[in-house]
This record gives sequence, structure tokens and C-alpha cells, in this order.
Amino acid sequence: MRIGILGGSFDPIHEGHLAIARESQRQFKLDKILFVPVFLSPLKFGKTPLTTAALRARMVGLSLKGEPSWELCGVELSRSGVSYTVDTLRHLRKSFPPPHQLFFIAGADAYEDLKNWKEPDEIMKLSEWIVAQRPTHPLPVALPTGFHLLKMRPIAVSASEIRERVREGRDISVWVPRPVADYIKRMGLYREKAV
Repeated sequence: MRIGILGGSFDPIHEGHLAIARESQRQFKLDKILFVPVFLSPLKFGKTPLTTAALRARMVGLSLKGEPSWELCGVELSRSGVSYTVDTLRHLRKSFPPPHQLFFIAGADAYEDLKNWKEPDEIMKLSEWIVAQRPTHPLPVALPTGFHLLKMRPIAVSASEIRERVREGRDISVWVPRPVADYIKRMGLYREKAV
């Protein structure tokens, strides 16, 4: 099987994440995509999370309805603590040994910063990367071996903008799936500014 892995804070998950997953699956013939919410990102260590991991996982689960080959993967949530990609890939490689192929789906910003991640060489031994363009992070014309360019126009949507819209009482239904928008409203998420 060819398995895509899309990780993130998903605070909240939005149409940009889903479009990247959809295009990755189409372009690279992925059999399955695992959505992996982080428990605590090393990039956000020491910052107060806006929502609990359980709430973020619930929003991810709601957004995957109707996509039988998409799954919520709770490996980082059950492990707790800081979520390192290399640990997640090691865990998934045990569940999906060769000849299964793992494709880590990431943005151009993550690609640029990979050298600063924990054990980047090991990450590349465990997986190939599908790299999505970002308007603020231009990619080189040719990517190194093991990296594949996702051919799609960057989507100008961010979780921070969505949270701001919720705080301002504005509509977010174009930005997130309807069940996620309803859940955010029902649970009263993002109404107060984070400290």
C-alpha cells in the first residue's frame, strides 16, 4: 500500500488541509491517508494550546466522514508529550513494514526547516515526502531524491485566520467542513483570544 501521512495541530482542520490530502491522494495514487493530530508540537513547545488534543481530534474525525480511505490516527495523542515526526514514522513503519510505502505530506515551510527537525536523516529513511507549495516559501525547481512536488495552487487559508473569524463572530463555513463549523459553534471554541 501507498500510505500518506498528514500531521498537524489541526486547530482547526480546514479546507486547505483537505485539499492537500485530496490532491496528494490523486497525484501519487495513495491507497490511504492517515491524519495525525499532534499532542504537542515541538514548534509550539511552551505555548498554551488553544484547544485540547481531544477536541482537535474530534474535529479531524468529523472532517473525514465520507472519505473511506482517510483515517484519524491517534498515535501522537496516545503517546502524549512533544510529538516528533521521527517517532511517529517509526511507529507507523512497524504497523506498515515494507513493501508498504510511507509518504509524509508537508508544506514548503516544513521542507525548508527539515534540517532542524529531530533525526532528519532517519525521517528520510522511513518515508518519502510530498511537498505542497506555500505562497511565502518558494521551492527550488528540482527537489532532491525522496521529495515530490505536489502540483496545486497554494490555498490561502490558515487556522489562525479561522480562529480570528470565530472571535469576530464571522462565518467560517467556506473555510471548514460544515460538521466542523457546527462543532466549533456548539462547543464555543475560539471565542476568546489565546494568552
